[in-house]
Amino acid sequence: MRKTIGPHGGLISSHDDVLTLVFQPGALSEDTEIEISPSDEPPPIFGLTYRVRPDEPVMVDVEVTYRRVLPNNPNGAKVGAIRLDDYSDEMGHWRALPRLALSVEQQSVIAIDDELSLYYGLLEDVSAPPLPEGGSEGTAGSSGDPDGTATSGTTGPGTTGADTAGSGAMSTLGTTTSDEGEPSTGDESPGLTTTGMGTGMGTGSTDEGMGSSSSDGGMMMQACSNGVPEQGDLCLVMGVDYPAGLGPIDVGVADFDGGALDVVTLDAGSLELGLLSGAGDGTLGAPVGGFAVGAMPAEMGVGDFDGDGTPDVVVLDTATDSVGLLVGNGAGGFAAQVLTAAGAGVVDLSVADFDDSAQLDVGVLNATDGTMQILLGGAGGLTAGTIAAVGAGVDLVIGTGDLNGDGFEDLIGVGAATYHAWAGDGTGVGFIGEITNPFGPGGTFVEVQVGDIDEDTVSDIVAIDVATNTMVVGMGTGGPASFDFMAVPAVMVGTTPSDVVLADLDGDGDLDAVVTNAGSNDVMVFEWDGGAFGLAFTFATGTAPSGVAVGDLNADGVPDLVVANEGSDSVTVVLSDP
Repeated sequence: MRKTIGPHGGLISSHDDVLTLVFQPGALSEDTEIEISPSDEPPPIFGLTYRVRPDEPVMVDVEVTYRRVLPNNPNGAKVGAIRLDDYSDEMGHWRALPRLALSVEQQSVIAIDDELSLYYGLLEDVSAPPLPEGGSEGTAGSSGDPDGTATSGTTGPGTTGADTAGSGAMSTLGTTTSDEGEPSTGDESPGLTTTGMGTGMGTGSTDEGMGSSSSDGGMMMQACSNGVPEQGDLCLVMGVDYPAGLGPIDVGVADFDGGALDVVTLDAGSLELGLLSGAGDGTLGAPVGGFAVGAMPAEMGVGDFDGDGTPDVVVLDTATDSVGLLVGNGAGGFAAQVLTAAGAGVVDLSVADFDDSAQLDVGVLNATDGTMQILLGGAGGLTAGTIAAVGAGVDLVIGTGDLNGDGFEDLIGVGAATYHAWAGDGTGVGFIGEITNPFGPGGTFVEVQVGDIDEDTVSDIVAIDVATNTMVVGMGTGGPASFDFMAVPAVMVGTTPSDVVLADLDGDGDLDAVVTNAGSNDVMVFEWDGGAFGLAFTFATGTAPSGVAVGDLNADGVPDLVVANEGSDSVTVVLSDP
């Protein structure tokens, strides 16, 4: 992360919001480009390490905030620094900075530094006494950025005040590894590169982007990198880019060759599917193409549509208003595409089992003729199921899920202001009811997902609004296809969001959200916790990420993320690290 800060002051945070530096007015004598990046060069300590450039003197102390899961004794947490002289003379000697404040509830430590140090990290003072129950109240120095946003102030429960001694025995138990710091660019895999400015290994966070905390102000520790998946652990590492085909606009995960999970991309630039074979350890092979699709592919779905036990791919083709089925052969290849008409003006598809059979089916939303069409999977390919008229203006995206609690898959089409839902009867050739209602505040929606977010057995819905850069959330009320759009405020995402997927990434039973942002070139992970989505991670991707899929690529029992990058002809893999 880079930012120019001048004599007027300002602040800069690392890309994962773990480290924040606040420069008071007068701290810098001229405009200076400040850079923060993760690093594994210094001696390992309790927390992640960050390199700061340049080595610049300051006229006023810099306020340093470190947000991370704290040690077992939070009172032992101190911000550590390595200055240039320390690194040159003593091979990276860590020193504890004077502490202004410690918040157990927010999992943060605030310190001051009288110069801009080379490295910052989190130390553990193993000799520190434990905090009193519930913490203590104290007053820390108050400061803010030039816009008036407070960065520290009077502390509350679970917070300690200033600690100017900065002494004590420091633990050097190493949890920092190469996965957490600067990415390796060695020869681990052909064509492998790492994305810049992602986060290191980490855990889930509260809305402040910090570690999880318990409701009584105590701390709920999460153990990442110990190889043991545990409920509530949200542990991901910096993304790695792999070459893909030309202009991948969508991505899917399945075992296409009878080995480990593989990655398939819909390559609009070359009008074909591309397959990147998985090794089972999270790495991918070189892309294999040659599986032709239609002239204007728009979206892809993955699953077993012919019932032979091997995954296939369906592709929405807007040039022919059809869905193409490419049957997988189980050896990493596909049969030639077979097209099935789907209506007039196809705009979106969704995959589900509408007829309660061994084959998956496809739902298609058509803008020109104002219909929703079901195509049923079977041994002979796709065949026409039911067709239904949609409400006026319902012409953007379509989703599937059990919207009325009867155990059968239903469909929901979303437009700029309204949604239209149909209750499936389990046959794929009929509906038992339908409903039309306003869709929250409305918007320009590019993707919709249905799932039981809060684990209350009632389906909820999220939709990506590219006009406002938000994720609109509708919580199911228990009525048929009925949602409360006021219960959870719209979630701010990155610039020009392009896709969203719901998945339980931390094993706690509820669903988290993953959003790709084509304008800001990143993928954001939002953890559902306490009735709201909180930003847990933001990872850099390739250029113009256009789709995201979830699957356990490294076989550790925890889902990983795969992002298709249309602008850089690549996929970004973000692996779990339990």
